[in-house]
Amino acid sequence: MAPRNIEAIYRLTPLQEGLLYHTLDANTAGAYFDQYTAVMEGDVDFDRLRQAWQAVVDSHAILRTFFTWETREHPLQVVRSSVEVPVEFRDRRERTPQDQRRELEEYLNADRAQGFVLDQAPLMRLRVTRLSDSSTHFAWSFHHLILDGWSVRLLLAEFQQRYTALTDGAHFVSVPAPAFEQFVAWQRQSDSEEAERYWKDYLAGFAIPSTPRIAGSTEQPPGETARQTSKVLPEEFGERLSAFARESRVTLNTLFVAAWGLVLARYCGQQDVVFGTTAAGRPPALEGVERTAGLFITTLPMRVRMNSPQTVQQLLETLQKDQSRQREFDYVGLNVVQKFSDMPAGLSLFDTLLVFENFPAFEESENQTIRLTQETFSEYSHYPLALLVVPGKSTELIVVHQPASYSDAAVTRLLSNMIEALEQLMTRQSVGDIDVLSSSERRYLLGAGEGPAADFNNRSVLDDFERCARERPHDIAVAVGDDHYSYADINARVERTAQVLMSDAYAAIQSVVIVCERNQWAIVSQLASLKAGKVYVTLDVKDPASRVEYVVSDMTQAFDEETGPILLTTAGLAESRKALSVSHHAVCVETA
Repeated sequence: MAPRNIEAIYRLTPLQEGLLYHTLDANTAGAYFDQYTAVMEGDVDFDRLRQAWQAVVDSHAILRTFFTWETREHPLQVVRSSVEVPVEFRDRRERTPQDQRRELEEYLNADRAQGFVLDQAPLMRLRVTRLSDSSTHFAWSFHHLILDGWSVRLLLAEFQQRYTALTDGAHFVSVPAPAFEQFVAWQRQSDSEEAERYWKDYLAGFAIPSTPRIAGSTEQPPGETARQTSKVLPEEFGERLSAFARESRVTLNTLFVAAWGLVLARYCGQQDVVFGTTAAGRPPALEGVERTAGLFITTLPMRVRMNSPQTVQQLLETLQKDQSRQREFDYVGLNVVQKFSDMPAGLSLFDTLLVFENFPAFEESENQTIRLTQETFSEYSHYPLALLVVPGKSTELIVVHQPASYSDAAVTRLLSNMIEALEQLMTRQSVGDIDVLSSSERRYLLGAGEGPAADFNNRSVLDDFERCARERPHDIAVAVGDDHYSYADINARVERTAQVLMSDAYAAIQSVVIVCERNQWAIVSQLASLKAGKVYVTLDVKDPASRVEYVVSDMTQAFDEETGPILLTTAGLAESRKALSVSHHAVCVETA
């Protein structure tokens, strides 16, 4: 690349650095690839469309930007002086609607799989497919590193205006706006000491991630990165929400923050939860910044505490104040905010995200030549669970989830709980009276105790397991992904582990702390502890070191004051989490 084709070089924003990291990470490959589609009504002229988009790219530096990071202390974004916008045209008027839909779906999947080469500009491409004389499908793919939702609406409006000007033979007048580079410079010059004090105080005492315990996952097909499950709220329901927000003197966004906090608290079994939210991030100090395209949004932690007693109005007012105060410090990167918290190193501050898409309406002229209809937008982050709220005449709730972590059925239940939380925020006085269960879930639970009495016996879980091992040893007892283990396999491992737990080295120790993944080793550890006559407690592998230390200390006081409990874990966890050394008696279940 010739040096003369470089317009500017500068650092990334903190959020861009985070997105770059997750894009390059093999575990989250494909994240932050965005696709916008729409149907253009009218007789679209391909040549004018190309010219209009080329003018848009020429006018916005971020659309001519690529990223470089290898062999550098800090990653950089490089703006090229000029790039040619990649536009692909197809005429499919002769095909049936079914064939058209199939081809478009195949293209979008292949386009997503192709992704982008981040060190080549532009990080966007277009495909225009004529479906009929008056209908054209438009697909715009780009990387989230360069654009946020606000910028998408801004650029679409500008494209339509430029296309109309070309059609009418008129001159398009662009309004000056600050360069994205100016925002990056402003962000890095902002006061960090006051921000540090704020975030340390805001997050003080929070040390356990708010990971929702949702049973069920779905097998993830090859190449599938995430799924979307959506629910459109009835128009009447949305009107009641808006009216309630006005009466409560809070924003509609605050209502959804409160509802998501309530749902998350119930799923986590915690009264104090933290999840991610997005802020526009456009500082009023930069005049005209609302007309600049780029990635301005920032992701911030939102903390919801269910204090008792607490009224709904008190909760809403607290959250509204928190959101307003956070806008003063939203320039701080999440990686820095994480360091200000009490969360142990290696654990994310949150792993769920709430996005409230509240973008300004950009002016459309009455003589607009192109109308965009049937709009869709597809994106997903590296978070396994994200809720997108798209307000409008009929508000839409979209859950973007990774099937390996959350099944479609589980996410559908989650959406019903969210709607119930919103309903009860409007009808309950006290937060403690809010129950996020849907009516169908409540009926199911109330009916669970009905029917014939169970045939109880004195057999233990271990007795039943050993009976199965004797009577049908070759049947599958545990399935972990594609791996299957018979009763005989599991029983042999249980026997070996129990012998170790009963050996002279551990015979006098009464308690066991189990820290394993949710796989065959967790089952083996629990059954072996029972067989050895030990008391055991099982911890989640995502629990921070402080949680492990607390449980070990508690078990020591209750059962084994002289020795402390046995820590039963796997070799991989023992190596990756040095905090497991809190016990002097660690046993690796895999090699027992």
